[in-house]
Amino acid sequence: MNKKIINIIIGVLAVCVISGGGYYFYSKSASAKKLSTSRYYAQTAKKSNIDVTVSGTGTVAAAQTKDVVANNAGTIENLDVNVGDTVTSGQVIGKVQSDTIDQQVSKSSLTVQQQQLNVNNAKTDDDKQKQQLILESNENDLTSAEEQQSKMTLTAPIGGLVVAKNNNSGDTAQQGKALITIADTSSLKINLSIDELDISKVQVGQKADIKFEAISGKTYSGTVQAISQLGATTNNVTTYSVVLNVDNADAAIKLGMSANVDIKVASKQDALVIPVEALIERNGKKYVRVQSSSSGTSSQRGYSKSSSSSGNAYNRSGFSGTTNVGSLVEVQTGLENENYVEITSGIKEGQKVMIQLPQTTSTNSQNNRSGFGGMGGFGSIGGRSNNKSSAK
Repeated sequence: MNKKIINIIIGVLAVCVISGGGYYFYSKSASAKKLSTSRYYAQTAKKSNIDVTVSGTGTVAAAQTKDVVANNAGTIENLDVNVGDTVTSGQVIGKVQSDTIDQQVSKSSLTVQQQQLNVNNAKTDDDKQKQQLILESNENDLTSAEEQQSKMTLTAPIGGLVVAKNNNSGDTAQQGKALITIADTSSLKINLSIDELDISKVQVGQKADIKFEAISGKTYSGTVQAISQLGATTNNVTTYSVVLNVDNADAAIKLGMSANVDIKVASKQDALVIPVEALIERNGKKYVRVQSSSSGTSSQRGYSKSSSSSGNAYNRSGFSGTTNVGSLVEVQTGLENENYVEITSGIKEGQKVMIQLPQTTSTNSQNNRSGFGGMGGFGSIGGRSNNKSSAK
């Protein structure tokens, strides 16, 4: 290779090195102008009610069901009720005809009549007393046969809705077998499943809010009636059955409806609460950032959310973004739900706590020397900021 070609190659390489180095120092210089900015907004510690709930889903069932049972074998007659019909307690709904029982009643009745003649024709007191004892025995037999005959008539043991029918007129009934099932719809319950991680919080007598997907705009109340002591495991998930009475059931609720239930396992009135986003946990202790009076803020247009602290009690309108994070104060907490936490000590009502927004990156320039950035993305604070795990 001649000397001229070598010189050309060396020149090209030198240009590449110089260009690459220039780009490297340029990008480092540009990166140095980018600042990672932490933004916060303030919320006021306020007094409010707080509820802690355990949720579950279930289905509606009647609190009481009764079977109409055949007391003797025979032919079913006049069983005219059908599933969906409403019956009243004591209503005659059919009959199981038995020729054997009818014949026994007739035979016992005739025996009583004949024995009564024997009593009347007795010649002596001793004979009359003897015949009287026989008559009483015959009368007992007749009474027993008549009782069996009366049981041939089928009556509703409770009032309610016919939810099952196992036989029709003309069928042969088997003694002890259920012919129809009646559910008392005046008292309803919900059978629901609760996860094993939550079941220890649930107790008999606790109140609950009940909502049905099929009934919009209405919340019913309920009371925990029973808790199973034996769990059921499906796909490695263990749940426990809980029975809940519906306290204010109405005609809109139908058997078999799906229900969403929130059991109130703990509650407190007039508690000092803050959003859970404001809570910081570090080394087993809990803190909040308390806004100082000298904090510099840049006012932002907020949004408003209001309800009880089992939902969203705070009005977030008029919050401010700031680069001054205030003072880190240790606090003690009480009840906590997915939105709010009770503060039992450390701060007072009216103090403002700082909640961190998602971090953004801004570019420093001669027109923005504070490092505060342009508040980009500040409006998107509807979700929870995940700042409970560390303190900054």
